[in-house]
Amino acid sequence: MIHKRDIAPNLTINSMPTILLLLLLSQITHTVHANWSWDKVYPDMPNTPGYQLGYETCTETYSDSYNEYNPNPQVPEGTWNGDVSMHDPTHLISTDDGTLLVFGSGQGVCGQNLGIGYKYMIKGTNTWVQGPQMYGGCGAEQQPDWIPGEVGAPLQDFDAPEVLYSETAVFPTPNYETSGDAGDLRKWVMYYSVYLNTPDVKDPDEEIGQGCIGRATATGPPDNLVWTEDGKPVYCSNINYDSNQYPITKRYDSEIDYIENVGAMDFAIDPALVKDSQTGNYIMSWGSGAIHAVPIDPLTGHVVESAMSSNCNGPCKDGPDDEDSNFDTYTVLSLGGENFNEAPFILEGQRNNNNNINYHYLFVNWWGCCAGKCSTYEIRVGRSTTGVLGPYEDKNGLRMDREKQQTVWGSENHSGGSVFLKGEGRYIGPGHGDVFRYMKEGATSERLVFTFHWYDNLEDGTAKIGARELTFDAKDWPVLSSTPWDVCDFTGCTDEVCANDRTYFFKKAKKTCEWIGRKEARRGKLCKKKSVLAACPMTCGVCCLDDATFTFKFKGAKDCAWLSGQKEKRIKNICGKKKVVRSNCPITCEACLDRPATIFG
Repeated sequence: MIHKRDIAPNLTINSMPTILLLLLLSQITHTVHANWSWDKVYPDMPNTPGYQLGYETCTETYSDSYNEYNPNPQVPEGTWNGDVSMHDPTHLISTDDGTLLVFGSGQGVCGQNLGIGYKYMIKGTNTWVQGPQMYGGCGAEQQPDWIPGEVGAPLQDFDAPEVLYSETAVFPTPNYETSGDAGDLRKWVMYYSVYLNTPDVKDPDEEIGQGCIGRATATGPPDNLVWTEDGKPVYCSNINYDSNQYPITKRYDSEIDYIENVGAMDFAIDPALVKDSQTGNYIMSWGSGAIHAVPIDPLTGHVVESAMSSNCNGPCKDGPDDEDSNFDTYTVLSLGGENFNEAPFILEGQRNNNNNINYHYLFVNWWGCCAGKCSTYEIRVGRSTTGVLGPYEDKNGLRMDREKQQTVWGSENHSGGSVFLKGEGRYIGPGHGDVFRYMKEGATSERLVFTFHWYDNLEDGTAKIGARELTFDAKDWPVLSSTPWDVCDFTGCTDEVCANDRTYFFKKAKKTCEWIGRKEARRGKLCKKKSVLAACPMTCGVCCLDDATFTFKFKGAKDCAWLSGQKEKRIKNICGKKKVVRSNCPITCEACLDRPATIFG
């Protein structure tokens, strides 16, 4: 099985061994093969969209899927401004002051130097502001102590985070289990994926099935979160631990041996948490290969004691025949099929008004991730009537945790899963879904917003975040709106969102947004203040747009539109002499400002 870490954007196939890829690349000519498909590589695989191999052209030829599938409208880009690039996004998170955040990874490909980062949006705006990376990705010099290898050595990716927020501190730090002190609780917690190999795996390309899920908690305001590691992983696949619960060696010599012993591949990436309404505690789902779930201990934030094993000296899944086996503590939610099935998300119970059934919905990704515009990701769904641990069935009544039954393409090697969202046209490979809930003042029911990433076929496969409102049809299956979700419905922004407030001043009347922007050190210091950031978005590098309402005197009243139509010499002359013009017409004056380097200092 090839996982996310093995993929180069626009070049690699998610399920193709490296040697086969090289052989294919050696045969590529300048001929464009518009109908390239999986059938030419694996005759038993479905005809998913082709991949771009050198001069090959990605196609959009899908084989027949479920008969009930009615293609959703095109994936929207969203109604927000700023940098919308994002891979593996979390659900949107709202803090108590109305700030909106989303966390995610880079392209999910080692070598891109893109680790976990986040964006935030201030109340009253619709513009994303880039926050700092929390883990630097490949080649990062900082790393948790439990990661095997030398500090400063190249790392695999840190990506696909799950982040939870609470207005009151409820998430435990490592000290909480013994102290019971509320001071050892935090408002923020993050579970994340890290790709690694233990030192006894000599070939970094060896298919060994090793990965880990880490955990960290945070303090601080939304624009300056400070994360603290737990000091040990939450769960790892095919790994033995030392006495500190640090990964040290592989359990089995190959991925195949590992699967044969534990029953299903539980590659430790893509964590997601959902609260079990029956116990009030969290359940963690994760996986690439097979989707697993395990209870989380509320005192530690790690797996429950029954999920630990003396066979690996830490958190791992035993085989059913192992001594003191913990096999039954781990629940398989979805098997998908060979070479696909990952990135789970469980939507908490949706109470049905017709039959009073409390449904849970499991969303997973099938096919290939992380290949830019050649990605074949699509989101599938099933639902459970018996609680968060399933079993989950699709619209045809086929169970997602059973694969030896005919489901799609006449194969006996796939489990159930109804198509929920797939790519089309410009909008390629939607994946990694999650849901944001909010209640508007005066409303009688909450709104659900489904977020996901997609690859832009017009921008060389750049991963972007999309959002649509999620509702339920007459048969209580989730459906998405045909138009983008309007973020201003939540943030309260207006159409005029990218303009400095010319009535604003910082403490003294002369200290306007334009004055703040005259000196970089001053801009960096004051833009950290929320009042300045909200009032002076252009000065603080939140966005850049000519202010359509701004006028200045030059042989009468003139505006930015007039200035942009002048000759270059006049534009440079006016922009150079009039600082207030440069501040309010930054596009015309070519004076857009980046976010100050010290804004998170």
